[in-house]
Amino acid sequence: MKSLKIISLSVLGLLLLVALLFVYGNLINPESPRQKLTYTKGKTEWKLSYSRPYKKGRLIFGKLEDNAVVAHTKYWRLGANQATRLRVSNASGFAGRPLAAGDYRMYAIPYETYWTVVLHNKPKGWGYRVPDPSGDVMRVNIPVTRLTESVEQLTINFNDEEHMPQLRIRWDKHQIIIPLN
Repeated sequence: MKSLKIISLSVLGLLLLVALLFVYGNLINPESPRQKLTYTKGKTEWKLSYSRPYKKGRLIFGKLEDNAVVAHTKYWRLGANQATRLRVSNASGFAGRPLAAGDYRMYAIPYETYWTVVLHNKPKGWGYRVPDPSGDVMRVNIPVTRLTESVEQLTINFNDEEHMPQLRIRWDKHQIIIPLN
């Protein structure tokens, strides 16, 4: 009876330790820190939340057999850890298409010369698994431009180019720009 109590307490202690390590590694001090952005244009507010992994000398975009972090033609959550989340306060436009106000999961399927960027109707989640495609609200193909200098940490930001709002995604020597309106 006493040994069963000791074993139970040991297992409970081990589970608590694993839970604490998970919380510390993913929420308190993650290797891919969470970034939250807000951009306002007129009456529309855009909010984006994503995790920012580092390159760390790895091959970022390429073939799966070459051990690329982000393999061409495969689902990518546009970051690490939790799913990338986009919130839009009013009906607006995304890549030239109408977009209703709401919360979306944003992910991509990168190819060598373009990325298919997807907005999904279930914004929450860890992001590791491919969401059910029946919830895809929009899929758009965005051309990739090559950068002359490498970007070490995945960077997503809003900017105004000629008074046209854009969402810019850069990592390694790759960049896509998504027009917003």
